[in-house]
Amino acid sequence: MSLTAEPVGVPDFFATIFAALGINPAKSLMDGERPVPITGKSPPIAKLFA
Repeated sequence: MSLTAEPVGVPDFFATIFAALGINPAKSLMDGERPVPITGKSPPIAKLFA
C-alpha cells in the first residue's frame, strides 16, 4: 500500500489523537459566545484503532 492510498486531512489526524487520549473529538471550545469545534467535525481514523 502506498502512502497516498488513503489520504487523511489534518483535522482527521487531530481527531484521532484526541480520541486516543480519551478526549471527545466532537467537543467545541467557547470563544466568547461562539463555539469553535476542536477538530472541524472530522472523525477519528478508525483503522488505527483496529
